[in-house]
Amino acid sequence: LDTFDGRSKVIANMFNLWREKKLFHCLAGWRNELYPIFGKDHKPLLVIERAGGGLLGIRHFGVHINGYVRDTDENGKPIIKMWIAKRALTKQTFPDMYDNVVAGGLPVGQTPIECAIRECMEEAYFPPEIAKKVVPVGAVTYTFYNFDGIKPENQYLYDLELSKDDLPKINDGEVQSFNLWDFDKVKK
Repeated sequence: LDTFDGRSKVIANMFNLWREKKLFHCLAGWRNELYPIFGKDHKPLLVIERAGGGLLGIRHFGVHINGYVRDTDENGKPIIKMWIAKRALTKQTFPDMYDNVVAGGLPVGQTPIECAIRECMEEAYFPPEIAKKVVPVGAVTYTFYNFDGIKPENQYLYDLELSKDDLPKINDGEVQSFNLWDFDKVKK
């Protein structure tokens, strides 16, 4: 197990066997999406199937984009509204729940900004000239635990100011609807 490919193959074979035997619920959500596992020198050691990361307690990385519109309320006072996505019923994780306008996992070979732009184009069907306007605003680190395992996560956060005419569109089946809400509604 002294090569990137060798390590990746061993884990892939193990995950495939577990999936065939239906040993772990999380592997039913197989995505054919590879996540890198980094060593202490920040070089990739191997890649694993995204669905199985929680079984090994592997840190996941992703992006979340806050899409917002500047508007005015009924009294002419400036307000900000946010686009909120409702996840598809068929999503492997958190189906039928509300989410940022765009969110996604960071796969092998992409930087966070590249992932954010790609996800904007895929999930909300924003054209490249809009997607490229994402602005990095921070990151959130947390650990999520459920029956699929322990998943430490880092989410890179971006803001995307949109005009009233920049409407997200359902594109890749991951979202069932988009809603433009004021902050009072978002907080609920």
